[in-house]
Amino acid sequence: MNTLLLCFSNSQEAPLPNLTEEDRSLFDTLSPRQVLGHFQIVRESYATISSVIQRLETYQDNLTVFHYAGHAGKEGLLLDDAWAQVGGLAAMLARCPNLKLIFLNGCATLSLVEELRKHKIQAGIIGTQAPVGDDHASTFSRYLYKHLSNQYSLGEAIQRAKDALNFSIETTLQTRGLGENIEVLDSENWVFINPSGEADQWSLSTTSINQTYVPNAYLINQAFEAIIEYDSSIKEKFDNEKIDDEDLLFKRDLLIDFLPYPLAEPLRCILCPDTDNQQGLIASKPSINRIRAYQDLFDSTISLLISTLLSQIRNLLLSPHQPLTISAESLATITQYLKGDAVSFADVLRCLREILEKHQVPYFVEELKLLVNLYYNPNNTTLAKSIDFLMDLKIRFPYDKDIVISESLCRDICEMGETHLSNIAGFSGFWVRYNLQSYKNIQVIKFFGSLPKYRHKSVTLKSSLIAANNDRNRRYRDEPVSTVLWESQSVLLTKKSLKNDQAAFLNVAPFILDLNVFVKSDNNFFDLYIFEKFSSLNQSIYFRCIGNPQKVLKIDRNSDDFEVLREQFNAFTKNLLNINYWEL
Repeated sequence: MNTLLLCFSNSQEAPLPNLTEEDRSLFDTLSPRQVLGHFQIVRESYATISSVIQRLETYQDNLTVFHYAGHAGKEGLLLDDAWAQVGGLAAMLARCPNLKLIFLNGCATLSLVEELRKHKIQAGIIGTQAPVGDDHASTFSRYLYKHLSNQYSLGEAIQRAKDALNFSIETTLQTRGLGENIEVLDSENWVFINPSGEADQWSLSTTSINQTYVPNAYLINQAFEAIIEYDSSIKEKFDNEKIDDEDLLFKRDLLIDFLPYPLAEPLRCILCPDTDNQQGLIASKPSINRIRAYQDLFDSTISLLISTLLSQIRNLLLSPHQPLTISAESLATITQYLKGDAVSFADVLRCLREILEKHQVPYFVEELKLLVNLYYNPNNTTLAKSIDFLMDLKIRFPYDKDIVISESLCRDICEMGETHLSNIAGFSGFWVRYNLQSYKNIQVIKFFGSLPKYRHKSVTLKSSLIAANNDRNRRYRDEPVSTVLWESQSVLLTKKSLKNDQAAFLNVAPFILDLNVFVKSDNNFFDLYIFEKFSSLNQSIYFRCIGNPQKVLKIDRNSDDFEVLREQFNAFTKNLLNINYWEL
């Protein structure tokens, strides 16, 4: 099996504070891939000359990556306060036929790199051309392996690590050389040597022992196990009606039937083979379209979460209360999110959580509190790493660009993407307890001497295996006359089962909208969109269609039919930021 040898060596005389963290971070980053059988990691957290020699001899035939982090200089590499001559190391590495990367993450290792080149080593080599700060060395290393783990080529990973390093602000003066001064502080300190001319194209192995990738199988099983934890009736239905050779298809059908539309519809596009050439459905094989379908499901999942929390904050702003205390930093972060500026999901979620918890607002979706806390849990990083992978996938494969990649890379990313989607699905089964419902066309019925009553048209927003134009469940229906007034021209998030002290619904306008609530037409089917951004350039609000992300709804300040929605959005920005939305 391909082997990654990670060696770390500190000095008792001049200990490096970040070295232990770098050791832990690299292992945490790479270990999920090890679990999948893509490679094995061998850690030498307290490397000595004898231990490194032993490891190189043991894994000689399978060694793919040799990583050293610690003090270095013209004398060589410092191992347990003894200098290891690079000539001997180079001779041993030259005997490793599958070696693809040598990374010497210490001070001024370029002179050592020259010694490696004398031995005709064809692996890519990363070294430094000047003394390097401990903070910078650790940061560069973490970003490099993060992108390698996300299946970037070595050349791409190096460039992205350099880009990330250039955002660093604070720098310590401690170096990974003994008694040397820092001469170069930017990312160009790291030098990549490509002896073969092809080393930059190398990427980590995705070949697993005794494993064949079957698209959709893992995602279906993980998602199904998650939803039956929250709704036992689904498990009963499955046990009573399943046919053994169609178990996977039946699980798929139940997922699509029971999950709310923003999750079920993009999931349907992934899981249902495009046998009838239906628009949006993805063939069950690796492809760019499959990667983009992953993005759509992920976008909808994240947008549903954020929209729910924003809606609760809107309710808080509109309710009688003492003046809210929201930090300027949080307001700036939310403004960036509303404008579609580059802002991390972690920062947005942290702001929303702090506002709700500071003002003691219980989560309408109770399970979101556990999910949010899990995301920030340093002892369980599975959810955070999967979200990070899929966030990176959005940047790598944008909707509006035609991307050409190799068949093997496409397969690798599809397999890894499904694994990360499955991780998120495994934590998100609680959504099966909630519905989205769209209400429109409110009518008031009032007779002399009686209280008013109301009639609405409504539809529960559900996906279906049936084509939309044949699915009666997607049509609006007249609600029975009631004394209860449901808010018109809105999408409501509702709980399927209620406790006595629970709110019945959460109005998620203006962050989620049903186009046919606003547009006057004969179309009797719902058409769901989710908030994307506000553009100050043309003073328009943009929404993305659920299940068809390339279909974008633009609402400018003069758009017919959308006056109510604009007022809803403006009420939010006025109460939160004290400005009209077009002044963002």
